Amino acid sequence: IVAGADAVEVHVELLPEEDGAISFEIYSGSGDAQQIHSQGQVAVGAAPADRGVVDLNALRAQCTSSVSAAECYEAFSGVGISYGPAHQGLAALSCGADEQGHRQVLAELKLPSCVSATADQYVLHPSLLDSALQASVGLSLGSQANQNRPLVPFAVDDVEVLGRCPRRLFAWLRWSAGSGEESAVRKVDIDVCDEAGQVCVRLRGFSFREFETGVTQAASEAFRIPQSGSMTFAPIWEVNGLVQAEGWPGSDRVVIVGGTAARRAEVRRRWTAGTDMEIPADADIEAIRELLQSQGAIDHILWLAPGETIVPDAEFVEEQARGVLQCFRMIKALLELGYDKRTLGWTVITTGSQAVRRDDDVNPSHASVHGLFGTVAKEYAQWQIRLVDLPPDGTWPLAELSGLPADPEGNAWAYRERQWYRQRLVPSRLSSGRSPSLYKQGGVYVVIGGAGGIGEAWSEYMIRSYQARIVWIGRRKKDEAVQAKLDRLAALGVEPAYIEADAGDEASLTRAYETIKARHGQIHGVVHSALVLRDKSLANMDEATFVAALSAKVDVSVRMAQVFGREALDFVLFFSSMQSFSRAAGQSNYASGCNFADAFAH
Repeated sequence: IVAGADAVEVHVELLPEEDGAISFEIYSGSGDAQQIHSQGQVAVGAAPADRGVVDLNALRAQCTSSVSAAECYEAFSGVGISYGPAHQGLAALSCGADEQGHRQVLAELKLPSCVSATADQYVLHPSLLDSALQASVGLSLGSQANQNRPLVPFAVDDVEVLGRCPRRLFAWLRWSAGSGEESAVRKVDIDVCDEAGQVCVRLRGFSFREFETGVTQAASEAFRIPQSGSMTFAPIWEVNGLVQAEGWPGSDRVVIVGGTAARRAEVRRRWTAGTDMEIPADADIEAIRELLQSQGAIDHILWLAPGETIVPDAEFVEEQARGVLQCFRMIKALLELGYDKRTLGWTVITTGSQAVRRDDDVNPSHASVHGLFGTVAKEYAQWQIRLVDLPPDGTWPLAELSGLPADPEGNAWAYRERQWYRQRLVPSRLSSGRSPSLYKQGGVYVVIGGAGGIGEAWSEYMIRSYQARIVWIGRRKKDEAVQAKLDRLAALGVEPAYIEADAGDEASLTRAYETIKARHGQIHGVVHSALVLRDKSLANMDEATFVAALSAKVDVSVRMAQVFGREALDFVLFFSSMQSFSRAAGQSNYASGCNFADAFAH
């Protein structure tokens, strides 16, 4: 937001979601001139009993290079950032490196005296939070990269406000996994704690963008954000030369779980000291904890997805108990046994769950595992994650597999026809519109999760552009909030119909289908826009929360195919998510479901 000589009117809009969370948008302008400047989502819950403690004495011993507050603000001024007295909360800053040689910063923060009277008005005072972010300058002091280009806050993956912040704080900053001084977009992890080291605020994945030289340019130009149009990306798999790491497992304390008897035997021939551990599909966290405890100390877990054949669609839901839910329970059991404080190797192998090539036959049963372990890698950096998708038949490349490096981001390797592949996002162009549209004027379209934000937006477009007859299916009752959305769309054309049904239940969805058929006769397209966002770290997530977000993707996708598969549809549309690719910390349940839905759609 650029504020010149005149005032700028800015709006904050709060949007309640079905799961109790609140989405927000900060925007200026109105109508066609409306521009969103910031957006995100807030969830309110009970603070954990154990908020975590930062060892300040250990950090002081490691961070021995001191920088005065005056030097910091002089450095900011040199690149064109002039902080007023209310924002000068840096009292002292020390730099150093941890035991692995990674750069880190410890900053002392004090509430500026000019705003001391406002201390009790905030749980987290904005002057203190801004000063914590300012301390990131210490991560780049002495570096030749990007000198004279100010770094400004751009986005954050996750913020946890755990308690009220006192007037004096300490901030511990370090680069997020996979980030660093040479990155164009930089991410920093920050813990803000009181004088005893108790964490008050935890920020993960705080990213910065740099202004080009000449900070008087318009902000939109400096950030290079297009004012119109969209930036579109597509995930693709590319051949990647395998960089060999040291062989693993490196000890005899290896546990092999899952897979077929033939595959386990094949694996044991390679690692003769590995021991099998059979986990029943219905084993809960307590039972799995006892099984793991019986193995003694474990250095490496080799988890093989069960089965290598594609099961009938109806069984995909049940397969989750043998796949991602079993892994979730194993992780929870390991945390109870104290493995969150230990180095632990994970090699997770699925078979044919990824569409590496367009003509691949995909087995979506355990694609959800990729979402889970992509998140695990970010939440537990001390766990060495190797996530691999192998062909469902043929001999596995176990010799190469033993040299596969761990990935701190939890990104997968895939192996096809003697070549290794890695996935990345590449710029993609949307259709120019010259192809015939599958949308029909006056067509009948069923939107599962239509009352949510994505479903509502798509419905509005279809009503405006095609006078479509829309049917929403949702689990919630048609309350005032839903009716208000229906009334708004009714002003544009035919009011959408609303049917209360559980789309994850075949019988309930079948009844909804029969109602729609009785009213309209023909259905032209079906849209999956259902989602449940219940973000929590794995340590704080219970199984019901994990299953809620997973089922919104797995169960609904499967039942949708079972019920509407009998129709001669023009199309089925799945709304995916960036979480299929980025798999952020705190979103293990949603990322797992999204990865399944993508594979199932393929």
